[in-house]
Amino acid sequence: MRKNLILAAALIIGLTACAAQDQRTADALKFQHWYLTSVDGQAVKADNTYVGFIDALQLNGHTGCNNFFASTEVEEQRLQVTNLGMTYRVCEGEVQRNESALLSTLKSSPLLQMDKETLILTGAHTLTFTVGAAPK
Repeated sequence: MRKNLILAAALIIGLTACAAQDQRTADALKFQHWYLTSVDGQAVKADNTYVGFIDALQLNGHTGCNNFFASTEVEEQRLQVTNLGMTYRVCEGEVQRNESALLSTLKSSPLLQMDKETLILTGAHTLTFTVGAAPK
């Protein structure tokens, strides 16, 4: 009985710590534009591909060709993306490959890693973003 109580207490503490970390991550993402700098370790040319998070962690961005938006949550350091919508312009070449990598990664509940200037989403692809102004 005592062993079960200790296990339950440890589980509650662990879940509380994860929820607090998820909230800190969500808060750090808000009101930032994160510009894509690499896909699977390969640098991308500056094409203004970005993701941005607004209040309530609503996602919006630009794939380099199309605009998109979605609802998101952070759960266990993973970005959960729902209700993804976008414009539908025809893209070609590297822009199309980057768009495909971005969208498939967002749909794959990617693992989030971030510091003050870098965001890495690891899911269907590994995407690296830098906060701030569009790269030149």
